[in-house]
Parts: sequence; structure tokens; C-alpha cells
Amino acid sequence: MTSGKNDMTSRPSGRIRIGLTVLAGAALFAVFLVAGLRVGIGQEKGQSTPPPEKPKAQWSVASHDKTNFPLVGKHRTLSCADCHIRGVFEGTPAACEACHWERQQDDRYRLRLGMACGDCHTPQTWKKVDPNKWNHETTTGYKLEGAHRFLDCEDCHGSQGFKAVPQDCYSCHLKNYQGARDPNHVQAGFPTDCQQCHNTRSWGGAAFNHTTFALQGKHLTAACADCHKNGVYAGTPTACSSCHLADYNGTTDPNHQQAGYSLDCTTCHGASAQGWTGATVSHTTFVLLGRHLTATCADCHKNGVYAGTPTACSSCHLADYNGATNPNHQQAGYSLDCTTCHGASAQGWTGATVNHTTFVLRGRHLTAACTDCHKNGVYAGTPTACASCHINDYNGATDPNHKALGYSLECQTCHGTSASGWDRRPKPAAGPPAVHPPL
Repeated sequence: MTSGKNDMTSRPSGRIRIGLTVLAGAALFAVFLVAGLRVGIGQEKGQSTPPPEKPKAQWSVASHDKTNFPLVGKHRTLSCADCHIRGVFEGTPAACEACHWERQQDDRYRLRLGMACGDCHTPQTWKKVDPNKWNHETTTGYKLEGAHRFLDCEDCHGSQGFKAVPQDCYSCHLKNYQGARDPNHVQAGFPTDCQQCHNTRSWGGAAFNHTTFALQGKHLTAACADCHKNGVYAGTPTACSSCHLADYNGTTDPNHQQAGYSLDCTTCHGASAQGWTGATVSHTTFVLLGRHLTATCADCHKNGVYAGTPTACSSCHLADYNGATNPNHQQAGYSLDCTTCHGASAQGWTGATVNHTTFVLRGRHLTAACTDCHKNGVYAGTPTACASCHINDYNGATDPNHKALGYSLECQTCHGTSASGWDRRPKPAAGPPAVHPPL
């Protein structure tokens, strides 16, 4: 029992010893740890400190220009990452196709036009092609004009390739031709060569060349449908009456039907007329001159009757003839042909010139009034002998005395036919009448 008790009492003292041992070890570890830290600090101070890292240079467009790939055109606006993939700068290729096809495949035509971008394009934009490097007209023989200049290549060449395509209008614009309704090109039989009527800028503003019917005057501004009814163009007749028969039949001033006017409107209205007014009738059987030019149609063509109108002066002017008193045409027996005295170009009745075929008017007779010779309005049978008018002058002459000297009663023997008065000839000497030479 004693020994057991002793054992039980000895156990706590052993535990204490173990605890103390642990504490002592921990304290020793702490001492060494502090000592180690001090040694490290001292070593750090003794070592050489590496220099601080210099800041990386900032790249710009200007600095890139100093490399073997100066930035030109569109390249100057790109970010670095657009060309330098995943931040890798070393070994970036400089060939166009390396970036624009092998990396990015920018060519939507998938190399059908070749790989060397620079053969046609400039760095400014894909659409700006260098004309000195590639020209559509030079290369293909077809010049791009008007709207063609703004088309996409595939609009003409399709998506299968760029082999040569037909250059005639119809091969590209067949659907446009067949679909045209105003006018209907197919029904009208229009030519399939678009440029005969259209320009290359647009379909609007076409000018059709009427080779069989030249458009003039009002026809120039008429709509196609005015002449080509129901969209029918082929076989349209060109005769005026085919379009204007109703106008012809409905005309009353003058009445074309009664007058028997030609159905060819151009005969009077001309091909360049802007309307129906201002027509000029060609009086082939009666040429219009003088006052007739300004007379209205109804002045001669009574009651709208034109056919068969007589051309004799008296048929219109008989009342004027019978009513004339100065001179009295009836008493004088003047011709019923007014043009004999008044002429065809007279603007009125005054200023008539009588043709004295049986007694030519000369000298003083030219300025004498008709009544000086034709007394009491009597013209027919007027004698032509000098004495019939001038017997009183003859008998009254005293210097010299014509009667006493026995001068001829033919005044023209001494005075001539062109004398403007009695004193034109030199006085004859005494003796037989002398015949003086003409003045």
C-alpha cells in the first residue's frame, strides 16, 4: 500500500517536469528566432540593391514611322492590337495578305482577284483603287460610267467569279427591259440597246429618237400615251388624221370639212406648231398679197364656204367698183380686174396707177388729176389729140402767136411729150415753124 501511494504521489511531479521542459524549449526557439531576424536584417543591408525598373517607352504613330513599316493611310488610325495579335510585337508580318487574308480574311471575294492587295488598292481605303495600277476600262475594255461606277462588283459579275461577262445592255438589264411599263418596252418593240434612249446615270429622263416620225412643236411635250393608246407603240400611224380627225371635223372657224381643207394638218399649221392657232393657209390658186394678207378668212369666204371661192376681183369687189366716183369706174369703162390699176400688193384703194396704154403719161401729164383730162367723170372715148385738151392754150398763145404763125396743133412737135410746162422749148424764129431737137 505504501509503495502504491508513493507511486500515485510521484505522477504529478513528472508531469510538471515535462511541462517545464516544453516551456524551456519554446523560450529557446523564440530566442533563436529573434536572433535570426536580426542576422537577416543585417545581411539585407549588406547586400547590393538592384536598380529600379525604367518605365517602358510610349509608342506613337510618329515613332512607328521610324520602323521598317511606316504607318500610311488607314493604318494610322488603328490600335496596336489590330495588327499585333495577343500583344506580340516581334515578327509581325508586313505583307498585306498576311494580315488581311491569313489572319483576318478581309477579302470577301476569297482571293478570286489575287492575293497581292497592293496591286490594286491603296492604304487609304479598300474602295480607293489606284487608277495607275488597275483601271476597269483598260483591263476589261468596258468603261464604268454613271450609275455603273457605284455598283458592287458582284452586281455584274455575280458571286461565282470574275471571268468576262457580256458588255451589251440587254445581258444585264433584261429584267428591267421586260418589266418596264411606262412605256411597255416589249409591246412597243423598243430596241434592246438601252443607251439609244437612256443615259448611264438613271432610267429616268429617257429621250426616244422618233426616226419614223420626228417630234416637233407640240409633239415634243406630249406624253407617250397621248399618241400611243393602251400602251401600243408598234405600228402607230403617222398620218395627222389618225390622231386629229376629231379636231378636223369639229373645227368651225373656218369649217375644215366645208372648205375641203387637206387632212394633212402640216399644210396650214406646219410641223412645229405649238397649237391650232396661227395657221397659215397656202393659197396656191390665189396668192395672198397686200391687203389680202391681213384680211380674215370670213372676209372672202362667206358663210364658212371655202371650196369653189372665185378668184376674180369683181366677185368680191364689184360693189366697190360700182360705187367708185373719183374716177367713176363704170363711166370710165375701167377694167374689172382691180390689179390693172391698184396692183396685187395694194394696202387700200388709194394710190392707184392707171396704165394709159393708149396714151402714155409723161411730163406734166403724170402729175395731172384724172379730171383735168376726163371731164364730168367720163373716161371712155377720151380723145388723145393735143388740141382736144389744149386748143384754148394754142389759141391764146401770143409769144409767139401759134395761130398766126400756123404752128402745128400737135403740141409735142415743139414742146415734146415729157414737158413739165409750156416754156421748155426755145422760141422759134420768124418764118415757118421749126422743129427743135428733143430737149
